[in-house]
Amino acid sequence: MTQAQRLLEHLKTGSTITPLESWENLGIYRLADCVYQLRKKGYEIVNLGKKVNNRFGESCTVGCYKLSDV
Repeated sequence: MTQAQRLLEHLKTGSTITPLESWENLGIYRLADCVYQLRKKGYEIVNLGKKVNNRFGESCTVGCYKLSDV
């Protein structure tokens, strides 16, 4: 199973995923590339954005992807 396939199976459950979650749970280091590959195949994946604090306590926004409800 490829990383893109693992990501698609995760997203099909209705779950969202961030880059850190993809690394920890799916072993995917380059989440954006897997999202790109799936989008090229016609899957509608949206980026919701998620506010988080980095390790220095600073607020930032990271990608938070899910399959479109459309």
